[in-house]
This record gives sequence, structure tokens and C-alpha cells, in this order.
Amino acid sequence: MKIKHWIMIGLVGVLTMGAALGCRHHASPEKKLEGIIHHLTDDLNLTQEQQGVLEKFKSELLASVKKVQAARDKARQEIMVQIKGETLDQPQVLAAIDGVKAEVDDIITLAVAHMAEFHRTLSPEQKSLLVKKLEDLHKLHGCGN
Repeated sequence: MKIKHWIMIGLVGVLTMGAALGCRHHASPEKKLEGIIHHLTDDLNLTQEQQGVLEKFKSELLASVKKVQAARDKARQEIMVQIKGETLDQPQVLAAIDGVKAEVDDIITLAVAHMAEFHRTLSPEQKSLLVKKLEDLHKLHGCGN
């Protein structure tokens, strides 16, 4: 009985942390992307064509983010139903989580495709500047590697 008690406490803790992290109200995805585009435009001295590639990516990414948020909300509801029930149907919980993972995988595929498209538009100097900026960001926010 004690093991079940600790498993339930752990599960509730994990779900609480997930809800807390998933519900943080900082800048919206739109604002975050606008800031990134602004910095890239200034730091790399982007042309109108290059900015257009980023704006296209931004609009497609925001549409995909909404799908992820909807899938996450649906999964959260399903998990809550399972937690409230007499027993927890593991395949249903996993299916709910798989729905979120599928939407995230779609965003990753979209991001890589747009990253490649944007990369093709950059001059060698812009690529070098971009690498330097990313390395500086890693030093500032990375793991110290």
C-alpha cells in the first residue's frame, strides 16, 4: 500500500509541475518570434527577401503552435479524467500524450525545412555572424560545454 501511495504522490507532483511549466504567462509566442526576427534582422542586416522567409515561417509556426496547444489541452483533459477514475487506463494516457508528441514532431519538421530555406538565403558573412551569435547565446544560457 505504501508503494501505491508514493507512486500517486509522484504522479501528482509530475502533473503539477507540468501544469505549472505549461501555463507560464510570459511573452506570447507571437512576441517571442517578433523579437527573434527583429534581432536577426538587425544583427545579420537581413534583406527584404530574407525577412520575408522569416515572416512566412513565423505565420506557419504560429498556426502549428495553436495545434500543439489544442492537443496539449485535450491530453490534459484526458489525463485528468483518467486520474479521477477508479483505475488509470495507461494506453489511453499514452495515446493522449502521443497526440501532443505528433504535433510537436510536425513543428520540428516545419522548423528544419524553414531553417534550411533561410540558410540558403544567407551570405557567408551572415552565416558566420549567425554562428557567432548562437555560440554567444550558448555560452550565456548553455550548459557550459
